[in-house]
Amino acid sequence: MASVADLIPLGYTLHTQSSQRDTSFHEVYAGDLLSVVLRSAKTADCLITVLANLNVLAVAVLLDIKVVIISECEELHSTLIDRANQEALVVLSTPKKSVDIILELARNHLL
Repeated sequence: MASVADLIPLGYTLHTQSSQRDTSFHEVYAGDLLSVVLRSAKTADCLITVLANLNVLAVAVLLDIKVVIISECEELHSTLIDRANQEALVVLSTPKKSVDIILELARNHLL
């Protein structure tokens, strides 16, 4: 099991409330087609996606996923960050590709 605090030293940018650094996840699920994410991701997963929109947050809420990493991302819209804070979701971003995120998490024994 890993936590948001484990990701910060690896260069991930936390966009939501810093009080959520202790939020943990068990596994990761990477996907950009939200209908497949709805079918396959599990509660307590960390969702990795290139999509940076409110629909991603809606899926996270439906599945009770608390941590979302937006890959290949330089900047997030304030509307997304505000909604994530309202829903008590953790949103991080990184310019890294999804596959590189997964490999990095594995190398650092966070999976």
